Order: sequence, then C-alpha cells, then structure tokens
Amino acid sequence: MDDILAKCDILCLQEHWLHSFEKKDLIDLFPKFRSIIKCADDDMPVLPELRTPIRHGTAILWNEDIDKYVEALNIGSHRLCAIKLHCSPPLLIICTYMPTQGSTNGVYEDILAEVQVTIAAYDECIPIWAGDINASTNRIRKTSNDVLFTDFCQENHLQMHPLTPSLPTFHHSNGLGGESRIDMFITRPQDTDIITAINVLERDPINVGCHDPVIASLSVHLPKEPHILVADVDRPPR
Repeated sequence: MDDILAKCDILCLQEHWLHSFEKKDLIDLFPKFRSIIKCADDDMPVLPELRTPIRHGTAILWNEDIDKYVEALNIGSHRLCAIKLHCSPPLLIICTYMPTQGSTNGVYEDILAEVQVTIAAYDECIPIWAGDINASTNRIRKTSNDVLFTDFCQENHLQMHPLTPSLPTFHHSNGLGGESRIDMFITRPQDTDIITAINVLERDPINVGCHDPVIASLSVHLPKEPHILVADVDRPPR
C-alpha cells in the first residue's frame, strides 16, 4: 500500500478484512492520510479475543494535503464508503465491495440500491463509482452478477469508463489461470472527461494479492477555500 499511496491522493480500498477494533491499526499505519473505514462488525463489534476471518469491509483514504476538500459521508452499509470532494466540479466518490457470485442471497441487489440512493442524495456532484464489482462486462457466458450489474448501469445511465484497459484485474488463487476484469471505475457517459487516464498495475512483484490495483487520473480544480457544511440533515444516513 505504501507504493500505491505514493502514486495517488485518494485510495479506494475493498475487502480489507479488518474488524472494527482494528481500524486504528490502519489509521496509525498511514499517518499522512485521513480515512473513512467501514467494517462488517461495526454494528455489533467483535471482541479481539473472539476474532475470526471476515472477508468484507471498505475504506477510502485521502492525503492530508487535501483534507479540507473532503467530506466523509454517513451513508451505506459496510460494503459502501463515500466521500464528497469539494472541488470544481464537485465529485462524489463511491467505493464498493460487491458480493461474489453465488453467495449473494439478494445482497448484490441491496448494494446496487445503496449506490443508487447515494448518487441521488448527492445529485449536485459528478459520481465516480470505484470498486471490486465482482461482475464483468466482457464475459461471453454471463453470470447472474454480470446481468444485474449491466442492467443496473443501463437503467441508471452509467458505464464502465471507456479508458479502462482491456486487461484482467483479478487472478484466481486456485492456480488454474482464471482471470477477469472486475475492478473498475464507473461514470455517467456525459462525465467521462473528468477521468483523463486509467492504468492497471499488472502483477507487480510485491503484490501478493489476487487483484491488480487500478489507478485513475482526474481533472479537477481545487479552490483556495472550499465550502463544506458541518452537518447536512437532508441526507439519508444509514
């Protein structure tokens, strides 16, 4: 993560596996970054001595140099984090960890609904949805997640950003060579100019995970003094 944070000002993190009591560890690890962190046990925290593997959670980290422009948003479940970036134009950055194929029990649709609600609640912003979507737009044999994701994007006028490289971002750990492009940036067609480049960090030798990081460059203007409301009671917190 040190290598990645050296390349970016905002990091969207999915499936961090942290428990609520471990949030401070992530905060302490990167003192020059501020963050919003969601854990699967936030509502019912697990005691450290009862810790078990928990493969969920999302977080957004941002460089302290832009902290005055960032508003962390109280919306969504532990599978969704969001921030509002008070720049010109204002941005809504949504980070999601979508459920895997075959284990959703309707949760995939629930998180899609959270994305929809978040975009509607901050409709003054240009939305940029980043995350592990656990769905692909280029599989010949479509999974149910692929269909749900494609239908959702069509209904809500969203698309995988056209600058997305035609490269896999997920490499299955079973050693059988399974690859797919499931990590991506999603925008509205009229907002594509806000992202000027997208790069996939292919199989870096120090990356021991199954996913390759995806980096986007944004074209925005940061005013000298951003206008941020201390509280916004009209938004629908969860």
